[in-house]
Amino acid sequence: MGCTSSHCRFVITFESSTKKTEQHLANYKAARAWISSQFPELKQKPYRLQTQHEPPLTIKNNQDYISLYKRHSGELRLVVVLEKPKRYKPELFSTISNSIFKVRKGKEDIEATGFMLSPRMCLIGISENIYEYHALFEDGTSLNFKPDGIFISIGNFSLVELELTNKWVSKTIQNKPLTMESVCPDNQAVIFYYSATRPVLQEYLGQFTKSSKSRRITFETKPLIYCTPGAPVFNEKGKIFAVYLGNGKALRVEKIVKKLEDETETLSRSYQEAVEESLALSSVQYSHTSSS
Repeated sequence: MGCTSSHCRFVITFESSTKKTEQHLANYKAARAWISSQFPELKQKPYRLQTQHEPPLTIKNNQDYISLYKRHSGELRLVVVLEKPKRYKPELFSTISNSIFKVRKGKEDIEATGFMLSPRMCLIGISENIYEYHALFEDGTSLNFKPDGIFISIGNFSLVELELTNKWVSKTIQNKPLTMESVCPDNQAVIFYYSATRPVLQEYLGQFTKSSKSRRITFETKPLIYCTPGAPVFNEKGKIFAVYLGNGKALRVEKIVKKLEDETETLSRSYQEAVEESLALSSVQYSHTSSS
């Protein structure tokens, strides 16, 4: 006889720790919710559940879970295994993961992605009310956008200055900012992004089509349904050549730089210098300079 609503011991092991309960966890969602409450270190980490016996069976969905739940007499023992996602280019991921962040308002869902272009300047996928948001990095560091700092709205995006802390500066002093270039590859790129439904850095390798008139590229929409605006689009050299807008579309870097030129035409020297700083390591043409 399998587990019933009246009695079933649920035993979960993660690394060296084991938790037990006799709660009625009769579906996959309830089981994962209980596991998350018992192992806070799993927060924002993708994991799978599998049986303890050999060979282990992996639980992929609610149907798998219910089947096991019904077959095990009085006790269900499972192991938590952290997922190790396959990376398009592991060396690229390790290089850029500390320079891409979530854009979030308070403790609400993630609304956009952002990335660093210099030690203080970043590009984000929102353009209004930006000081209601903050940058949340992969390592858990949270930084505000500097209230009296640089802020340039460029269409759907913003170039904005972060409010740095001494701890953040000392920790990231060796990190190289991301760089951009205008050259667009033929038809394949990788997007690194955050989503509201899964707050860990994700990647999507896909084909795209070009539109020379609008300076946009278009991916298949369905795989990117949860991709947030502001996500950088990389070529095989690890350079950003476009930034994700939404609905499968991304705006090429040359168009973004042109928008920056238009917006900074009448702005002060400090703004010009901030833009130059942001583009200093990138292979793009920016016609305005602070010395002009």
